[in-house]
Amino acid sequence: KNDGNNSNHGGFHGFNAKIFDYEIQNDQVIFSYESEDGEGGFPGNLRLDVSYSFSNDNELLIEYKAIADKETIFNPTNHAYFDLSAGKANPLDFELKVFAEKYLEANNQFLPTGNILPILDSSFDFSEYRKINELIPLKKEILKGYNTFFIGKETNQEVPDLLASLRDCSSGRILDVYSDMPGVLFYTGDYLSDPFKPFGGLCLEAQLYPDAPNHSHFPSVLLPAKKEQVYHIRYKFGLLS
Repeated sequence: KNDGNNSNHGGFHGFNAKIFDYEIQNDQVIFSYESEDGEGGFPGNLRLDVSYSFSNDNELLIEYKAIADKETIFNPTNHAYFDLSAGKANPLDFELKVFAEKYLEANNQFLPTGNILPILDSSFDFSEYRKINELIPLKKEILKGYNTFFIGKETNQEVPDLLASLRDCSSGRILDVYSDMPGVLFYTGDYLSDPFKPFGGLCLEAQLYPDAPNHSHFPSVLLPAKKEQVYHIRYKFGLLS
């Protein structure tokens, strides 16, 4: 528990706070970490490899590869903050589109209640490009911005799907997020602090369902013992035509 009664980002022993080994293979860098059985309260000796590479099509490619000797929990993501204006505009004025029809309702602790709700005609309706600032006033949550998991449309998950698209019409920059994971968590950076400012960047975190172990009707995030699991995230950058 590192966030009240909850474990956030893997708890006090989250991988975001670890020093990884690395090696360079051709056009990619591979970071690796071995988590010992019981670290952070999680079972199993787990080996994690995370590779990063760039394509010739303005894409950042990320691959997560994990294997453990006991059944354990594994839900990786990338928590980068994006500002497509390079500091020249308010990120809340960017336009977002999510390729989803439903989202997970959350309580005041930002935990899923278990309810899966439609986005249509709600303050979460980014089914078409909408300025983030246009929908925020419609929200009735304690959080000004968003910390919301959108469920991707069910298609062939063996091929990364387009989960979300973010664009800044002032600069003309656009970011598309693809993944073979089932959804994307949209976070508006409400709690960014020095040297940054709240809402100074936006996160589009492709991942499995958050808090899945506590909701039996959510798809499982269990990693079976001795069975390698691989996930991908692709960030594609471009310009508006």
